[in-house]
Amino acid sequence: MTQKEFNIQVVALSSRMFPMALRLLNNNEDARDAVQDVLVKLWNQRRKLKKHDNINGYVFLTLRNHCLDMLKKLRPLNLDHTSIPDSGHNNSSSSKAENGEALSIVMAIARKLPEVQREVFMLKDMDGLEYTEIAEILDLKESHIRVLLSRARKEIRAKLQKIYDYEKGTVA
Repeated sequence: MTQKEFNIQVVALSSRMFPMALRLLNNNEDARDAVQDVLVKLWNQRRKLKKHDNINGYVFLTLRNHCLDMLKKLRPLNLDHTSIPDSGHNNSSSSKAENGEALSIVMAIARKLPEVQREVFMLKDMDGLEYTEIAEILDLKESHIRVLLSRARKEIRAKLQKIYDYEKGTVA
């Protein structure tokens, strides 16, 4: 794999790699370091990488494993994902506050999901990965990924509905 091919196929993913690393590590500096370390590791393996069927999936799997290794070395697993950067789509401060509150509620619910459902939900809805990439990362079939994501979303939706019905003063 040439430097140009590497830049097109791997380095171009770094903008999607950082949010995933940040979600897993919950620290900007550690996330940047993780992405950089993984890019260096992949550059050193570029000959093997070119032969791989799903380069995107392999890149994200490598990043995930590297982040989990970092967490094991540094501290116990921290599943507080409330520091996810704001997308910046809405500039109203009250809307940002509402979005932040809603995000923290969704994250609190997601933390209580079974581990595989939580991982699938985070990888798909928070990190924006494709089903094929998630399947490779978690070593599951795409159809199973879809089922797990559907169940996770259904559970989150039901609990959100319960919370908002309670806040409105109605009983579901």
